[in-house]
Amino acid sequence: MPPKFKKQIAIPVTISLSLAGVFAQQVLVEEWLSGDCNGRPFITANVYGGADGTSCVNVEQFPATNIRVSLVKPCNKGKIPVIKVSSVECAQFETEIVLSADGSCNSVDFTPWAYEISCN
Repeated sequence: MPPKFKKQIAIPVTISLSLAGVFAQQVLVEEWLSGDCNGRPFITANVYGGADGTSCVNVEQFPATNIRVSLVKPCNKGKIPVIKVSSVECAQFETEIVLSADGSCNSVDFTPWAYEISCN
């Protein structure tokens, strides 16, 4: 059989990397454009803490009326995640409000653009 017609067999290779400790915590951020925190949110974002426990993520700019932050993975060593919200991007981050990852509905009167998480 000519070489171009020979059946090729692919052997799958799995590379496993341990990420334990790299992402110390995770929260889910949800935004609503109107009403309260019931129903389907308009924007959702997962915010992961970096190796040092702090990170920032930009989201699309929409005039949210309510924000809910829920804990997905807790901080290490009994610390709690603190979520700061900014109306400007991560590079120029300015805290507008500080939220807890307790699943409560928080009313806002600005357009969220960035979320920063840290463990305190």
